[in-house]
Amino acid sequence: MRRLSYAELASGVDEAAVGLRAAGIGKGDAVGVLLPMTPEAVIAAYAIAKVGALYVPLFSGFAAKAIASRLNDAQAKLVFTTDWSWRRGPPHASEGGPRRKRCRTAQAFARWSSPSVRDRRASAARST
Repeated sequence: MRRLSYAELASGVDEAAVGLRAAGIGKGDAVGVLLPMTPEAVIAAYAIAKVGALYVPLFSGFAAKAIASRLNDAQAKLVFTTDWSWRRGPPHASEGGPRRKRCRTAQAFARWSSPSVRDRRASAARST
């Protein structure tokens, strides 16, 4: 389990809030969050609150259609998601996140990558 100090958390929240503002997210905008239970999920939640946006929680157990429905109903402008999942074991690559074609309102998808997944992809790219 990775731990953050308060200073690291504050820095991460500030950085994510700057990114949200740069993406045009502000007070009253809806932002979906489909992240595993990691520090990044907390950073995303606090950053969303910091810019005054609305937090739309999503769960990986939802079907893609249910996720898209929630995002469309909330008129989400951005979705925090990941290209990996962590469920009872080490991180592994996944399709992660709703299919873009099903979500009409989201203008952007912010994606966090696990360092171990990035390392595996980089080594696979070097070997080809």
